[in-house]
Amino acid sequence: MLFAVYVDDLIAKLKDSGLGCHIGPMYFGCIMYADDLVILAASLTMLQIMIDFCDFCDSIATNELNMSFNVKKSAIVRIGHAFRHLCGCVCLNSVLLTRLSLLSI
Repeated sequence: MLFAVYVDDLIAKLKDSGLGCHIGPMYFGCIMYADDLVILAASLTMLQIMIDFCDFCDSIATNELNMSFNVKKSAIVRIGHAFRHLCGCVCLNSVLLTRLSLLSI
């Protein structure tokens, strides 16, 4: 139950921040399934800001719920015409996130 409250709060905070993707009035900045979180951003800069925001919220939850983001299970997927171009780095907990060039389901 505490996990659901934490996740709902995190999603609400992300939505209220205005960060992430929107289609019209609908918010698509993050998608949650079970304990997996997908963060959607239009740029790597916005993605890093969103990750830092989640990490800050996560540090609060870590103290209360003993939860944290797993850097080893986190990765970046770029989509669009420039997905193969080199670009800046994105980090979680000061660790460079892996970039995937192919999605496997």
